[in-house]
Amino acid sequence: MIDVSWDGSNEAEYMADLQIITYDRKDAIAEVGAMLIKKNIYYCSFFARSNKNNTATVRVKVEIQDMEQLHRVIKMLKNGQGIIEVHRMGV
Repeated sequence: MIDVSWDGSNEAEYMADLQIITYDRKDAIAEVGAMLIKKNIYYCSFFARSNKNNTATVRVKVEIQDMEQLHRVIKMLKNGQGIIEVHRMGV
């Protein structure tokens, strides 16, 4: 018989793609990343670009454990300074 041990976590992790529109101001993009880090939300990709209409678009792929956590992350981002819109992509 072989002894096996797991890390104690039974929770699955899922990836969710989010798009965030924010006013294009100094440090706006960095603030989005900082908000995720502050809440221990792991992200594996982060793409940002400035738009012509004084906004910036951020696309980020986050690791979540369930839909409840995803809704909390979206709500947190929507409440961020200068955030115009947040939505899940590909749904």
